[in-house]
Amino acid sequence: MPSQEEIILAAIRNDSYATMKYLGGFDHVPMHRDWHTIWNHDRRSAIEAPVGHSKSYNFVYHVAWKIGFYYFRPYLWIKYFTNSFTNSKFRVNMIADIINTYEYNTLFPWVKPDKKSYNKEYLDFIRPYRAIEPVLRAVGFEAKITGTRTTDLYCDDVVDFENAISVPISEYQIQKFNTDFLNRLMPEAWLGCIYTTFTNWDLNADIERNNRLPVHKWNYRNYEKDGKLLMPKFWTKEAIERKRIEEPEAWKQGFLLMPLSSDMVQIFFREDFHFVENYNISSCIPDIALDIATGTTGRDDLSYAISYNFGDLKYFHDIQIMNVKIDVFLECIEKLDTQFNFGIIWYESNAVQKIIGDILPRNIKFKGQPTFTSLSKKMDVNTGMKAMAAAIRNRKIIFNKTISDEIIKQFVVYGLGSGKDDAVMSSWMVWENQCNKKEYFVI
Repeated sequence: MPSQEEIILAAIRNDSYATMKYLGGFDHVPMHRDWHTIWNHDRRSAIEAPVGHSKSYNFVYHVAWKIGFYYFRPYLWIKYFTNSFTNSKFRVNMIADIINTYEYNTLFPWVKPDKKSYNKEYLDFIRPYRAIEPVLRAVGFEAKITGTRTTDLYCDDVVDFENAISVPISEYQIQKFNTDFLNRLMPEAWLGCIYTTFTNWDLNADIERNNRLPVHKWNYRNYEKDGKLLMPKFWTKEAIERKRIEEPEAWKQGFLLMPLSSDMVQIFFREDFHFVENYNISSCIPDIALDIATGTTGRDDLSYAISYNFGDLKYFHDIQIMNVKIDVFLECIEKLDTQFNFGIIWYESNAVQKIIGDILPRNIKFKGQPTFTSLSKKMDVNTGMKAMAAAIRNRKIIFNKTISDEIIKQFVVYGLGSGKDDAVMSSWMVWENQCNKKEYFVI
């Protein structure tokens, strides 16, 4: 007769949500159970939900559960598909880490990784049924999957914002997904998609518009209905309301799931940026603005923008993003001041960044001035974000050609996509203050 522990473990392993709770290390909320119910009972489904609500974590744990639960199925060829091969390999590595835990081994003791075929690109196992195709493989749009077959296709945010706003790229992705990827599916294959909406012409929109999959939506209105949207430690009602007020476009796209339509206008466009060789800057004193995204580790994104003011023309000589500790960052600023002799140093007027002014090295701290970055200032018709975008478009702001593609990407997705925007903020602060001379600090 099985022991009480064996009975409990059998009940857990029969349900992917229960397995995730047994194995997982993050908050679970009622909507997650709903998602697993869909994945466990529907052969085809799409789930659309806001960013930051653990869609990918749930997907990753569902794959780990499926490998254990269906371990002895003759054909088990799972593909984990994201917007890039790099991200897909990262997810596969997360799944490998889960499978290597003591808890997973307790729940599925028969799962035996094949160390010869167990890496970030694919995972294989020592099973009664062997095949050329590994049990789990990472794929992206750029990955070569010729000759492979799939019994389970996990599509995890396969569209990213920068590609979504490009109609030609979206058309390519739609065609490749609906032909190449779907042609790899075995009869009765399982297909699940998770995503947050971007535009009304990308791959996700094509899935909804053409009813290629049943789509289940969770948006902000779910909170008003039954509270299932909220994450206890992150997206409380207050946090969502603050997002709605401070970043209305991102809130509509991310939480109301309102896609960007073709008649909506982005703030910054990649093609509007103008790059030149080093400008003749010998006669101008530069200014610098700092922006810091602080984290609990003391290490995070740290950005600065150096600009030369030629009256109507602003030349952004140097924009940098660093992932260093604050003290190292300030050492860099001191060296830059020695090199450039800044006229002034700006930083955000919030509790965290005001610390910068207190700990700037003595010889440059009197150049420092906090600057407000309120929503009303960002929306200002003369010096707000849209005004800056117009200045870039009209060649009133030009950039040194060595500025990285990563920084330009931050501009392109600002206000509409999610993610870091420190380079954008530091650039805007220095430009806005140069336009508004009365805010200059006078010793």
